[in-house]
Formats: sequence, C-alpha cells, structure tokens
Amino acid sequence: MSKTLLLVDDEANILKALQRIFSPLGYQVFTADNGARGLEILAQEQVDLVISDMRMPGMNGHEFLKQVRALRPTTMRAILSGFAEGKDVIGCLRDGSARMYILKPWDNELLIREVEKLLQLGELFSRRQLLEVFNNLRDLPTMPDMYGRLCAMVEREAGLDEIAQLVEHDQTIAAKLLQVANSVYYNMSTGSVRQAIVYMGLTNLKTIVLGLSVLKQLDGLHGGFFSKDVLWDHADRVNRLAHMVFERCLGRQMKENEATAGLLHDIGRILLIKDYTQPYSGVYRSVFQNQGTTFRDTERSLMGISHDEVGGFLLNWWSLPHPIVEAAMFHHDPLNDAIIHREVVAAVHIADYFAWKQKKALTLPKLQEGAFAILGTDEHSCAEWLLNADGVVN
Repeated sequence: MSKTLLLVDDEANILKALQRIFSPLGYQVFTADNGARGLEILAQEQVDLVISDMRMPGMNGHEFLKQVRALRPTTMRAILSGFAEGKDVIGCLRDGSARMYILKPWDNELLIREVEKLLQLGELFSRRQLLEVFNNLRDLPTMPDMYGRLCAMVEREAGLDEIAQLVEHDQTIAAKLLQVANSVYYNMSTGSVRQAIVYMGLTNLKTIVLGLSVLKQLDGLHGGFFSKDVLWDHADRVNRLAHMVFERCLGRQMKENEATAGLLHDIGRILLIKDYTQPYSGVYRSVFQNQGTTFRDTERSLMGISHDEVGGFLLNWWSLPHPIVEAAMFHHDPLNDAIIHREVVAAVHIADYFAWKQKKALTLPKLQEGAFAILGTDEHSCAEWLLNADGVVN
C-alpha cells in the first residue's frame, strides 16, 4: 500500500518541486498552500507524513505542526526551513512538533532517504503486537502531571523562580535533579535547584523530570531488578557514559535535544514492569535461568514485544524530541536503516552495554561492533576507559 504525504507551503514552486520528487516514487501526495487548508485535508485523509514550511502567512509551520500532533499524534512530521529560521526550527524539534527538518535548498536523494526513514519508523510504531500492548494497558499512559505543568510553564516562558518552586515541591525529584547536576558530566557543586536549572537548561530539566515522574509509578514494587533505584542508577549511568562517548569519540558534546537520551532509553521497561508485572517476572526468571539470553530476546519470546519498542512508541506518543525517541526505540538495534540520529543511538547502545558490564550484571545486552564504526572508533580503543570511567563506577 502506497504511503501518503501532505506537503504544506505558501510557495507554489516549492510544492511543485516536492511533488515532482515524490509522485513518481509511488507516493500519494496532497498539497496545501497554508496551515488551515492542511488541517482540512488531514481531517479528511489518512496521512503518513506531513512536511510543512516554517514561514507561512497566518499560521506558521510550528503552530501548524502542533495542531497536526494534537489531531493525529501518530502521523510523522517534518519541517521545511531556511538558515534564517534556525531558532524557530530548534523550538519545533525541541517540543516534538517536528521529527526532522529539511534545509532549503535540499538534496533530492538525501531528502528521499530521510523521508523513507521516517516512514519506516512509522511502520514500526504500527506493529500489531505493539498496538495490542497499549490497547491492553490498565490506563493509557498520559504525561505525568508534574511534567505537564512544567511544559506549560516553559511554553508561557515562566520565570526561573516559579519553575524552581515547582521542582522543589517534590523533594524526591529535586534531590535527583541535584544529583545529576553535581555528577561528573555537569561538574557542578550546588545545592540550589534554581542554579542547577540555569546550568542544565530547560530541555534537560524537562526530560529528567519526566524520567523521574515515570519511575515514581514503581513505588509499590520493591527489590531486585524491579527497584526504581536500580533502574534510575542505570539510566543515569548510561546518560553519563553516552556523553563521554560523544566527547571522546566525536570531540563534541551532545545537542540540547539529545542530551538526556540515555535517561529515557529504558522507559519501556518501566511501563512493562508496572502494567505487566507477572509476565515480566517470568521474563526476569527466564533470563537468569538461561544464561546467555538477553532481556530483549526473552521479552519478544514470552511477550511478543520488547521494552525498546514500547519505549519508542510511548516517547513518540508523548512527542519527545526525535533523537530521544530513537535512542529508546533502537538502543539494541543501532544499525537499523530507519535511524536518523545514528551517532546518538550508537552512543546510547555502547553506554547501555558498558553500564551493565560495570555493574557486573549476570546477563548483558548484545554489543554491536558497527556502533563503534558509526562513531569512528572500535571496541578495542574504548573498552578500557569505558569500564573505568571516573565518576561512573560507584
């Protein structure tokens, strides 16, 4: 079945150029010269991917894609932009309104490949077993209340004092936030939530609050692998290691919309533990009775779904930045052709493996050598410092 694209731009020549690219490839293409018309088409047609220009009269691309997200949350979204709108594009990617940006002028072959990747990811999110998991949940996962309030504050550009007061109201989250701020990566020494927010940035704050809010749902479960302290320690460890991999291998830091990918990479596991406690206990027992098997393979064997698929679906549903969605979805499959942010996913994949190895876990995820190649290195060059990274081993 052919895929359907909706192209929205107020310049007729841009729409014609994009239509010439995609129509011969078998795509069904709808066009609109403004956001309002685009929404009308979206209400009537099943669309797989929306590509919108940023600068349009009336409703701009960011506002349009926000409405697309609200109307059709599973439809993939991309923003079309020139150099002059860089700040607006970052905002669009940061709040998840767009999954990808297309820079004018574009390269036709690159554009076709990137669109194919987004559509592949959309197909993965539509897998029957994945949809069944969410249909059978006791409660459809919604944004945690504190995270929703924080996002609303950021959206209306609330002052830092007001935001800090919200965080400080939950002492558990405030304490963990300071723990992250004072870690080796951020290298701070502060007891002030406000100062930590200033240094870490609002995007990182939102992701940390989201991860901790989700973990709090495990308060009724105690002990072993199901302990929220174990899961938080691993998430925090993976995030710090992923940053170190970026800096040591690529010589640069992660971008703001990538910086907390490690913290949320295992969020699907939390959801499975919370809502499928008994079946997941069977996964846990099977893994430790059959050394050499992995959690991911055992999840698929016993439950028909894996935690990485569940996590990617959930974060996409919540419209988290695309690098964070991909890190959750593909951290066990870093060579998947659907990945756009390959370096981020590779770094989280490597960090996940070595974080468990540092803790001398009885079973380890599979490590793919190709992930090192994506980062321009190899396992031999990295293994020693990854196992002995300062400030990571407790």
